[in-house]
Amino acid sequence: VQLTARCTNNAQPRPAQGAGGNTRPLCFGRNPKVADGGRQVDIICTFFYVLHMNKHIQIREIPEKVHRTLKARAAQEGLSMSDYLKRLIERDLQRPSWDEMVKRIEALEPVKLTKTTAALVRRERDSR
Repeated sequence: VQLTARCTNNAQPRPAQGAGGNTRPLCFGRNPKVADGGRQVDIICTFFYVLHMNKHIQIREIPEKVHRTLKARAAQEGLSMSDYLKRLIERDLQRPSWDEMVKRIEALEPVKLTKTTAALVRRERDSR
């Protein structure tokens, strides 16, 4: 079955602000439709909505102890568990990955010491 998409009245999708700053498309005009033989299916707005909808992550098989701890910490901070986990993920993603850290370190100029590290450690110990 081949579907051909058309919007009546030259309707064009446009983004709209939803609750919480989420965007979802709305259509100008009426009756966005797809003709499939004799059937009429509203798909244009649905298609654009799917492209702009929030992404969801599901984590399975969380140990009971970890779940209880997450729930308690979220409650202590006055957040839902979902908001607490989003904040944890965002905070983690602000830090550089292991590969990024290695690249940064490799890009640094080598340090040239005038004394050996053993001599520096000995001097520090003797000063105590």
